[in-house]
Amino acid sequence: MKRSTRFLTDDPMAGLLTWLVGAAVIVLVCGNCAWSGDSPSGNIVDQAYQLRLDGKVDSAKILLDGHIAANPADAAAYYELARIYYYMGPGDMKNLESTTESAGKSIQKAVELDPGNPIYRYFAARVVFLKSYIAMESDQERAKELVAAIQLAYETVLESKPDYGEPMLNLIELYGGLPAELGRDSSKAAQYEARLKKIDPVLAGEGYCIMMPDDFDRIAYWEDMTQQSPGDLRLLEELGKTCLRERKTDQGVAYLEEVIKAEPSNSVLYLVIANSHIMNARMDEKARETSIPLAMQAVSDFLAAEPIAPLKAYALGLMAKLNYAQGKEAEGDKWLEEAKAADAYFSKASGIPIADLFVPPDEISHNHSYLFQMF
Repeated sequence: MKRSTRFLTDDPMAGLLTWLVGAAVIVLVCGNCAWSGDSPSGNIVDQAYQLRLDGKVDSAKILLDGHIAANPADAAAYYELARIYYYMGPGDMKNLESTTESAGKSIQKAVELDPGNPIYRYFAARVVFLKSYIAMESDQERAKELVAAIQLAYETVLESKPDYGEPMLNLIELYGGLPAELGRDSSKAAQYEARLKKIDPVLAGEGYCIMMPDDFDRIAYWEDMTQQSPGDLRLLEELGKTCLRERKTDQGVAYLEEVIKAEPSNSVLYLVIANSHIMNARMDEKARETSIPLAMQAVSDFLAAEPIAPLKAYALGLMAKLNYAQGKEAEGDKWLEEAKAADAYFSKASGIPIADLFVPPDEISHNHSYLFQMF
């Protein structure tokens, strides 16, 4: 039962974010806007990317290391190498700091070689966030300074693409969602929210909800938005997630299942549902008996959709944890071995691996993942 207790009460990625804003963990989920840049990599980067999606991380890294040795000015190769290192981190928590450092060096090289590329800038900001997060774990006195570095990193993304909505929303979270002692600036957050209204009303709505006080009725807000634009799956998804955050679980699950039914490619939402049930089990001991089986069913539904290897392995790892949480050691071990077989570097963190890792190398990601909340 030792593993059971740890799984439900102590997550290795959750401590500092809880201290920051009462949230837990880093999160998930792909964009579709090709960015054309000069690159000699050709198929090599695409091959490495596909190898990683197939769960062959070591092979992908070996391929890129050899290519970079022969082509040291290939920004695209450094970017993909940075994503490999970033992906490896949560798969081996003992080496999280070193792999994140390597990711930082690789993405910085990509930015130096192609400074106008928003793909590289956005991923660089994500790496700055993770590096700062790790640093704050051991040095909370530098928290405000480190948050300022994160804010600057996301602002730099907009220098290369001023109409990029997702980093704007990250900035609203950084300026409008943190305590004053960590750099809250409501006026800056409002400026970004105003810019987002002209670009993407859904992202703008998310930003607006971030800035509102705790007693603001976010469910009612998204219900009104969905009534104004019936059939908009993005709005329905946000309504469902908001219900889950407010622990209106049955309501939230129903909305997200409606999204999945309308668009099966959104099957990753099953993992969101699973994590919501897991959070309920963590927060309420009485909910364990019902929440854990519901989480397992959601994970099973996700696996039935035949996901890519990294997400399949993550889901199999969740099944292992859920079995351990029920005291089923033998079953948990079987699921764990399956996870390792699918991808040896599968994420051990509770948050779903961020979708930016699974966007093709030359595409701009239009997946937003929150920095300070699970989904």
